[in-house]
Amino acid sequence: MKFFPSIRRSLLLLALSISSLPALAQSTALDALSSYYSMRAAFEQETLSSDGFVQEGRGVFTISKNLEASLWEYSSPEPLTYLIRNHQLWLYLHDEQELNIMDISEYDAMGFSMLDRSSMEKAYHVLENSSSTVVLESKEEPITTVTITIRDNMPESLIVQGSSLDTTTIDFLAVEMNVDIDPELFQTREPQGWEVIRQ
Repeated sequence: MKFFPSIRRSLLLLALSISSLPALAQSTALDALSSYYSMRAAFEQETLSSDGFVQEGRGVFTISKNLEASLWEYSSPEPLTYLIRNHQLWLYLHDEQELNIMDISEYDAMGFSMLDRSSMEKAYHVLENSSSTVVLESKEEPITTVTITIRDNMPESLIVQGSSLDTTTIDFLAVEMNVDIDPELFQTREPQGWEVIRQ
């Protein structure tokens, strides 16, 4: 089963938002997001499609700004891994023993990089930036709205709504900030015996 057909863009938007938001006023959510170099957290996810279909998932999210890499490891409803590094997305479908490798630029024009403020302003309108919430709207089609909430200077939730009105909500649990992360965690590998699809 192909899990979460719209999740690729949601995951990319989150990784991009967390890794590249510029520091603005000291008391804003944007400032909190830009104040750390790594994060690890459990997460629970719900995707509600425009026709009312609900998909749920859970797992562990890890990101390193220094390595310009992020990792989503799903444990349910099926094991799969999204590894974003070196301007590529590596999608491991463990049950199918299938690896999909794709250029991130196909899904997000910004790619995965440490963006400066001018780059962010070219890509997003900042609709809200309070002490607890930041709301971003993409400037290019398809229009996507990203809402990130902060509690105690740590990401609490992410909501991504696309032009098709599909909504993905991710709640973060047991958040750890500025933790040391082994670079080996983000190494790309082609498992022996797996089907590899390059897109």
